Amino acid sequence: KGGTRKIETLVARAELLAIWPGHAKQASRSFHLALKLAEKEGTRGETLFAVSRAREFARNEGDRVLLVRSLRLLIERTPWDMDAWLELARRYPAGSPAREDVYRSLIERQADNAHAHVLHARHIQESQGLPAALALLQEQIDAGQDEAVLLAGMSELNLLAQRPLDAANQTRLLREKYPEHPATRLAIAREQIRERDLATAIHSLHELVELQDSPEAQLLLARAESLNGNHAE
Repeated sequence: KGGTRKIETLVARAELLAIWPGHAKQASRSFHLALKLAEKEGTRGETLFAVSRAREFARNEGDRVLLVRSLRLLIERTPWDMDAWLELARRYPAGSPAREDVYRSLIERQADNAHAHVLHARHIQESQGLPAALALLQEQIDAGQDEAVLLAGMSELNLLAQRPLDAANQTRLLREKYPEHPATRLAIAREQIRERDLATAIHSLHELVELQDSPEAQLLLARAESLNGNHAE
């Protein structure tokens, strides 16, 4: 409990310093101390609390070192958090060894997570092209990974590559084989957004967000609502 109080005290001090003009460096140091203590002896909840506060401060202040430390600690505690992996990878230049190391570590630590392979495939599409990315996902399907998640990933990659017919074929297969899978609903919503059937997409995504805590669905919902607002104007 002493460690808990100290972590909370360090975070509270950092947040006070953060709103005190001219004390951003002192705030950053206090956040670093909180993360160091959380890494050493904090519970998962304590660590996530410290990481959340430090990450928000680091984003707002453009404190790259603190942000990277926060993300690495977050990944250490919740290695299934794909958003954290993606944000960490983007802290490094495209094509850099450091970014490649992030994706290598992702696959090493989350080899049985289909969502990790989809994230990796997005990276491969950017660096090596669509055929290599699709081949990677097909390889994982053949290896027995979650086919619904991987097919939805293929559909998304095809949409990103401006190949809507190929994306539609994969979504059709998802509808046939996995009609109730969350990945299917996400793939359908992406197509609805592309076709500007925004009201239907928003309704479906609201239902999905209510059923499960899906950051991807929340981001897609925000995009659909933004487009719908612009469309209404």
